[in-house]
Amino acid sequence: MTILLVDSDKRALDREAQRLSRRQSGIVVVLHSSAADAEKFAMHHDVDIVYVREKLDEMSGQELVRRILRFRPTAECHVLGPEEDIPFAGASCREWDPFETEANEFDSPQEENTMVGALVNRMEAKPLGRHYSFAKTEREGDLPMTEHELRGLGRRQLLELMLEQGKEMESSKAAYEKDLDFLKSEHERDLEYLKAEHEKETSQLKKELEQAKAAIKEQANSVNEAELEAQKSQFEQTVESLKAQHQQDLDALREEHKEETAHLREELEQAKKSLEKREIALNEAGSIAVAALQINGVFEAAQAASQQYIENIRSLSDRQAAICAQRDVENRVEVERKLKEAEEKCAAMEYASKRKCEAMEQEAKQKSEAYWTEVSRRLQSFYENHRELKRLLDFGTPGAQF
Repeated sequence: MTILLVDSDKRALDREAQRLSRRQSGIVVVLHSSAADAEKFAMHHDVDIVYVREKLDEMSGQELVRRILRFRPTAECHVLGPEEDIPFAGASCREWDPFETEANEFDSPQEENTMVGALVNRMEAKPLGRHYSFAKTEREGDLPMTEHELRGLGRRQLLELMLEQGKEMESSKAAYEKDLDFLKSEHERDLEYLKAEHEKETSQLKKELEQAKAAIKEQANSVNEAELEAQKSQFEQTVESLKAQHQQDLDALREEHKEETAHLREELEQAKKSLEKREIALNEAGSIAVAALQINGVFEAAQAASQQYIENIRSLSDRQAAICAQRDVENRVEVERKLKEAEEKCAAMEYASKRKCEAMEQEAKQKSEAYWTEVSRRLQSFYENHRELKRLLDFGTPGAQF
C-alpha cells in the first residue's frame, strides 16, 4: 500500500517522518512539500491513499485532490486541517504481519539484494530530503531514493522503478546518439567549409604570385627596351654623353629596386611579428570531440560534448589561420627571392650593357683611327704626287736651280 502525504510545512513533514519511522508496517509513505512534485509522482506511480493539507503554497488542497483524481480515480483522498494528524489506524492502514505473504514481496533475500543492487547502481545514492520522488528526473528538488528506502519497497515497485530507469536510459541513449550524429555532421560541414576557404585563399595567393611574376617580367622587359633605346640614341652621340646617360639610368634603376626591396622587407617583418603572436594548440581536430564525449557521463555527455566541440572548432579555426599565415609568409619569401633574382638579372644586364658600350667605344675609336690613317695616307700620297709634279715643272723651267 502506498500513501502520499503533501504538506507545505516542511517541519510538519519532518514530524510525520519521525513518527512513521517508529512504526513497523508494510505501508510505503511518500512525503512531498511541493504540490507539483506530488502531482507528478501520482501520475507515474500507483497511489492508494492521499492526505493533503487544506492550504498549500502552490494551490489549495481541494485543487490538488481534483487533479490527482483525474488520473487516479480509485485513490482515497483526504483533505486535512492545519493541525490535524494523519489517521493511520484506519481499516486501510492495517499493521504489518511478519507471517503474512503479499503478492509483491520477495521470495528470498538474494532476490531482494539483486534487485536493490541493480537499482542502486543505476541511481545516484543521495540522502533523503524533506521531499523526494521515485522518478529520476533532471528537475531540482526531485531527488532519487536511497538504498535503505529502496529496500523498503516491494517487488512490483522495484520492477516499476527498473522499467522506468530503462526507459530513461533508452531515451538518454537516443538523445546522445542524436547529438553525436549532429556533432559529427556539424564537424564534417565545418571541415568542408575550412577546406573550401583554404583552397580559395591558396588560389588567391597563387593568382597574386602570378601577377607579381608578370609585373616583374614586364618591368624587366621595360628595362630592356629602355636600355636598347638608350643604346640607339647613345650610338649617335659622343662617348661622354653616352656614359653620362647610362650612369643616370643605372642610378635611377638602383634607387627603384632599393625602394621596392625595403618595402617588401618591411611587409615581411610585419608578417613575422603577426605570426609570432599566434598560437597553434590543436593537433588532432577530429578526435577531441569524440574523446570529450567519452569522458563525460552518460546523462551529461551531450552538453559537455557540445561545449567541447565548440572549443575544438575555435582551436581548429586558429590552426587554419596559422597555416594561412605560414603560407602567406612562404609566398612573400618566394616573391622576395624572385625580386632578388630579378635584381641579379638587372645587374647582369647592366654589366653586359656596360661591356657592350665599352666594346662599341673601342670599335668607334678603331674606326676613327683607321679613318684618320686612311685620310693621312691619302693626303700624304696627294702631297707626294704634287711634290713630284712640282719638281718636274721646276726642272723644265729655264734658270731653275737645283
